[in-house]
Order: sequence, then structure tokens, then C-alpha cells
Amino acid sequence: MDELKGKTAIVTGASRGIGGAIGEALAGEGMNLALAARGKEVLEQTARELSEKYKVKVLPVPCDVSQQKDLENLVSLSIKEFGRIDALVNSAGVSSQHPFQDQPVEDIPRLMYTNYFGPVMLTRLIINHFIENKGGAVINITSGSTLVDPPPRNFIVYTSLKRALRAFGKGLFWEVRDLGIKVTS
Repeated sequence: MDELKGKTAIVTGASRGIGGAIGEALAGEGMNLALAARGKEVLEQTARELSEKYKVKVLPVPCDVSQQKDLENLVSLSIKEFGRIDALVNSAGVSSQHPFQDQPVEDIPRLMYTNYFGPVMLTRLIINHFIENKGGAVINITSGSTLVDPPPRNFIVYTSLKRALRAFGKGLFWEVRDLGIKVTS
């Protein structure tokens, strides 16, 4: 897919798991990357490995997607480094598996900010860049649990937040589709 070669993506949750696999796949297609994750050492190691293996430019940006200042820094550094961002992959996520009545109350804000508010804020911070450049892509990584009814036991909060992210993506798709911006979950 030469259509991705030389383009740039921001990928959150990029030091392991789904985000790490997405980062590697995009680097393998020749995309430059701004990789974001909380763990600085693993993130920097991942960036070095991808850059060496695929000969692409990789910017590691330590970032907690639940923190607005971190998200602002991620967008600012990415645009400063690459000039143009072509895609945003919201793949950071956390889970907490408990029956709802046993769900630690202190886990709920962390789940909400990481799985929903963070991706929405980050999308808001980059969307005008996409509009100015007459193109871009927003990819929200949700969960298979959003596709089944009833939701899996012990995943009520997580699943409802991932469903909210899917709904946000659907709404945003209709709002920006005529501006050359693609949105999918």
C-alpha cells in the first residue's frame, strides 16, 4: 500500500498490545509515527526498534491520554516534528473487570478518561489540522464487547464507554465526511 508511505500517524497506547501492533503495521507500510504511551522507557525502545527496522521517522511522546495537557503536548510536538499529520489512531485503553456492584468507584474516572474523554479530546485537538489540510483519518479502537447484547458480565463500565466512543465516531463521521476526513471505529 504505497498510499501510506511517507504519511504520518499519531498512535496512542503504542508501546504494547493493539496500539503497538498498529504502530508496527503502519511503520511497515512506510508511515512516520508519533507514538504515545505512558511508559517512557518502553515507548522509546519501541520507537528505536521501529525506526531501525522500517527506516521511518518515529517520535516517542510520553503521554497519559487522560490528561489534557499531555494531549495538547502530543499534538503540538507531532505537528512541529512532522508538519502534517494524516491519521490519528486512538488505541489507548484500560479495563477493570468487576461486577458493577463491586466496581471500585475510584476506577470509574480512570476508565472514563482513558477510554472515552481522552480520545474525544485528542480528536478535538487534531480535527482542525485535518480540516486545514483537507484530509485526515480518525480511527477509534473500540472492542468486540460493543457488538454484543447484553454486554459481557463484569465489563459494564468498560463496554459502555467503548460504545460511547463508537457513537462519537459515527456522529463525527457524518459531521466531517464532506471535509475529506475519514472516521471509523
